[in-house]
This record gives sequence, structure tokens and C-alpha cells, in this order.
Amino acid sequence: MPLPMPLPGGSIRHRLYLAPITAAILLACLVAAFIYIYQSDTEFRQRISQAHLEETHRLNQLFAKLTEAHSRAADQILANAGNDQALADEIDGLNQDLATLLKATSEALDGEQFRAATLTASTITELDRHKASIRQGLAASGDDRKTARVHLAAASSRFTGASAKLGALIEVLGRHSNEVIETGLTDSRWVHTAVWIALFAVILSMLLISNTIARSIAGRLDLIVQRLASLASTADRRKGERSFDAKVDGDEIGQTQAAVELFAVTLERLRETQDELETRNRRLALEVEEHKKTEAEMHIARRLAESASTAKSDFLASMSHELRTPLNAISGFAQLLAAERDKLDEDLHECVDTILSSSDRLGAMIDQVLDLSHIETTAENLAPESVDPGAVLGDTLDRVRAQAAERKITINNLLAHHKTPNIHIDHALFSQVSLNLLSNAVKFNRDGGNVEIRSAEAPEGFVRLEVADSGVGVPDDQTNRLFHAFERLGQEAGRIQGAGIGLAIARELVEHSGGRIGYLPNEPEGSIFWLELPLEPDTDV
Repeated sequence: MPLPMPLPGGSIRHRLYLAPITAAILLACLVAAFIYIYQSDTEFRQRISQAHLEETHRLNQLFAKLTEAHSRAADQILANAGNDQALADEIDGLNQDLATLLKATSEALDGEQFRAATLTASTITELDRHKASIRQGLAASGDDRKTARVHLAAASSRFTGASAKLGALIEVLGRHSNEVIETGLTDSRWVHTAVWIALFAVILSMLLISNTIARSIAGRLDLIVQRLASLASTADRRKGERSFDAKVDGDEIGQTQAAVELFAVTLERLRETQDELETRNRRLALEVEEHKKTEAEMHIARRLAESASTAKSDFLASMSHELRTPLNAISGFAQLLAAERDKLDEDLHECVDTILSSSDRLGAMIDQVLDLSHIETTAENLAPESVDPGAVLGDTLDRVRAQAAERKITINNLLAHHKTPNIHIDHALFSQVSLNLLSNAVKFNRDGGNVEIRSAEAPEGFVRLEVADSGVGVPDDQTNRLFHAFERLGQEAGRIQGAGIGLAIARELVEHSGGRIGYLPNEPEGSIFWLELPLEPDTDV
């Protein structure tokens, strides 16, 4: 099937002829830029005018304050009220501020600097004389009325002269502002004119050059496109085999002609690649189908496993209930016999004690089996809270201390000597796990042994607690079965009571709470069971 080819000189030539349109767009952008410059000139003129108004306003404001102070001083002198030092100091301050502002204003004037400096100097001189006359008049007031009035007349005359010179200075300031604005506008007009001339020259050159290049390139591109169309037709007829040899020139157009000659070979390779891709797609579709079948089978197997787990839990719960019913009867009758111990023969006392201890042992085993069967339900109903591990372990110790005392086992609680950070866990869960670990530490210990409860270094965000004993320990080849249900390990497991599910329950509960549990040998003998439990949020260790 022949490939659709562009007409000779069509799309490419049209794109080359878009150069004048591009130039027109550029011209529009520059016009917008010059409008922005014009607006900037207007804003410049407004800023100059505003600055002139602000300086004039400040001068007038200071002079008005000085006029008001002069009037009050004249009233003081005419009223022969005596020397007012505060008023004299106020006039001194106003004169000083006005002199400072006049100097700053005159220094900012370029063209009128000499005249402004002269007016400023004479105005400041008149203000200094006015200040001196006012101070002399106030000093003479109250003592020599005639002298005070003479000084007042001199001060008024000098104040009038200063006012006239200040008006002339403000007029110079306004004229200077207008000159600055006119000079800026004149310079801006010259810049605008020069840039406009350069702009039109550049645009005209762009139009001429783009038109020339378009005509020159379009002719050669016509030949390339014709060659490409012929090549595509030949490749279609001969299944990609080349039937011509092109002469390659040294410039870019010649290189383009050489690249076109590879079109036939590339076309054949693309077809081969497409065939290979289709083959791989078919193979991938088969693999996806197999994966879906496997996933469906796994889903069915998972449902069967869940059903089996549910059936197991129901069976354990039912059997535990069925066992507890006759056990309660046996335990009740044994307790009645124990209550009537005095009426029994001596050889029956041991039998009654055996029945009671065996029923208690069997009841504890049934409770653990029930706990194991309900472990998932218990995990779903956990209510984590802030728990003090030292306090919980202390309470748990009280429950095993009597059992330890019977075998003279020493329990050392190192957590009682320092504060352990609070952990985030269900209180009842942690109490049960602690009881399981401490019961095992006493149960599997030697007579006269010891148990130690301590904390250790833990990963960030966790607290590590350890229960170490000096008991029988666990053989190295059996540690991997340590936390499995119904596993009883070690040489002395046969003589120790228990169903072997306490550690399995502890592991399930701890992992559901986001913690970890593990075992280490306690050299030279014994075991260490450790817990890593999550800290209470926002707790610094």
C-alpha cells in the first residue's frame, strides 16, 4: 500500500512563507512595547510632579508652623508676659528643620543650583536673624517693653523677607521640575524615533531575506519530496528493496537526500518489528489468561482456607465448651469432697487434691485453647491506649509471686527503679502477654533460680522489654518452633504443665498491635524473651 506523501513544495513552502506573518506579529509586539514605554514616560512625568508637590507641601507646612510660632511669640512680647524659653526653643527647632529641608531641596536642583543656593543661603540668614530677634524680644519682655517691641519689629521684618525668599525658591523648584519633565520627554522622543527607524529597517530586511530563502529552499525541497514519493512507491512494489543509488552532496540538503534512501530498509525493518510485536502480544495475552486462571484458583483456595480456619475455630470453641461442662461437675464434686475432708479417710485426701489440681490444670488449658480460637476476634476489638509498662508488669508479678515463692525463685523487677516511657497498646492484651511470659519464666525455671525484668535499647519509636530467667533454656535446633501452637520444647517439657500455646497467643497479640516478640539464649543458662512495643505518639525517649 503506497504511503501518502506531501505534494511537492506544498506544506514546507507554505511554512517558509509564514515568515512575513511572523514579522508582522513581531511588529505588533514591539508596538505594544512602545505603548508601554509611552505609558512609563507619562508615569515618570507624574512622579516628578508629585515629588514637586510633596516638597512644596513640606516647605509650606514647616513655614506655616513657624508662622504660628512667630504669632504666639509676638503675642507674648506685646502682652509683656515675660521670657518663654519653651517657645524660643520651639522656634529654634522649626528654623533648624526648615533650614535642613531648604538645603536638601537646593542641592537636588541642577540647572538652577546657583540661584537656588543663593536663595537658600539668604533665606536661612533671614531665619537665623528672625530667630535671634524673637529670642531677644522674649528675653526683654516683662522688663523693658520698648526694647522688646523694637526686637519684635525687627523679627517681623526679617520674617517677611524670609517668606518672600521662600516663595521665590518654591517658584524655582517648580520651574526646575518642568524643565526635568521636558528634558526627559525630549530624550524619550529621540529614542523612540531612532528605535522605530531601526525597527522598520530590521523588519524590511527580514521580509526580503525570508522571501529569498523560501524561494531558494523550496526548489530543492521539491526535488527531495519527489524523490521520497518515488522511493515509497518502489518500496511498496518491491517489499522494501532499494532500486536506486543517490549521490550525496556535502550540505544539509544532500544529507537529507541520503537519509531518504534509508526509507526502504527502515520500512522493511518496521514491518518485521510489527510482526514480532504482534507475536509477543499474542504470547502475552496467553500469559495473562493463565495468570487470571491461577488468580481464580488462588481465590478459591483462600476461601477454602478461610472456611477451614473458621471451622477450626468453631470446633475448638465447641469442644472447649463440651469439655468444660463435665469438668465443672468434676471440679464441683471435688470441692465438695475437699470441704468434707475431715469425714474422708486419709488415703482419699491425696486423691481429692489430685482431682482439684488436675481440674484446675485442665481448665487453664481449655481457657488457652479458647483464647487461641478467638485470637482473630480479639485482635479486631483491640483498643490501644497509653499504658505504663512498669505498672502493668508490677501488677502481673503479684499474680505469679506466690508460685515463685513456692520454688524459692527470686524475681528482680528493674523497671521499678526507673520510669519507662508509656507504650501505645491495648491494656488487657499487654497484661495477658506479660502474664504468659512471666508464668513461663517461673514455670520453666529451676528451683532457687531467678527471673529478671528489664528494659533494653530499642529501634526508634519502640520500647524493648526483656524477661530473663535461669531455667532450662531452649535447644538451638528447636528455637524455630518456639512460637508455634501446641509445641512443648526442651528435655523437661514432659514434667511441666501446659498446652504449649501461651507463646503462640503472645506472638499473635503482639504482632496485631504493631510490635515484635523474640527469643535469645541467656548465657550461661536460661532464656530471654523480649518485646518491642510501639511508643505512645509524640513521646521522646
